[in-house]
Amino acid sequence: MEELRKLAFFTVAKGSAFGLFAIFLIMLGFSAVPTFSLRAGGFLALLMTMILLAKAWGAARADYRRTEMWLLLPRHHRPPEAHAKWAVTTVLHDAYITFAMRSAALAAALLGAALAVRLAGLR
Repeated sequence: MEELRKLAFFTVAKGSAFGLFAIFLIMLGFSAVPTFSLRAGGFLALLMTMILLAKAWGAARADYRRTEMWLLLPRHHRPPEAHAKWAVTTVLHDAYITFAMRSAALAAALLGAALAVRLAGLR
């Protein structure tokens, strides 16, 4: 089960990292206007949170054999067929929820920073 958890967190972290990289590049593009850059990053992080929550919600209905995590799992570490669907969907759901919470915290921090910059009178 621990091997499943590691791979689930690895695959979700990899996907989240690509999303964060895209958010960073968009924020970098708007860096001339710090308030707008921070707000854009905050709203995009909220969008990423909603996507991760939707993925968590749909994890139980997905075919576990077609997930990246299952394909990366060595055959000798794969659980028996009767237990596999429950185990894979449970750890994927947990990983999606964990990264959704982290994304929500990032969104709150970025939107809070945007508010602070705006209240401080900076652009």
